[in-house]
Amino acid sequence: MSNPLDIPTDEQEKKRLDEIKAEKDKEDQDLIDVLNTACGRRFLFRIIDHAETMREPFVAGSFDLTSYNLGKQSEGKFWLTEILRLSPDKYFQMCREKKSAMVVKETIRKNKEE
Repeated sequence: MSNPLDIPTDEQEKKRLDEIKAEKDKEDQDLIDVLNTACGRRFLFRIIDHAETMREPFVAGSFDLTSYNLGKQSEGKFWLTEILRLSPDKYFQMCREKKSAMVVKETIRKNKEE
């Protein structure tokens, strides 16, 4: 198929689709590998949190800031959706780990005040 306008044969099309699927499977496995580590879960939680995925994006009187916030949220929602699609239990584990870290941090802060 040297001419880009040539119609691919069934075999060529199947090969192309198999290559696309293999690449997607590799990307999915990469994310699963990241989710299987505590540091990977912390990193992804930071990305989603920084994207303000669960917050209101609207900024009264500022189309620019609203648009910016929507762009950030879009990226955060992409990662959240990917995590929930591949391993929803890891997302809930991330949330539990974050909550535990916040409790420890608060306890340390209170102990320093005393």
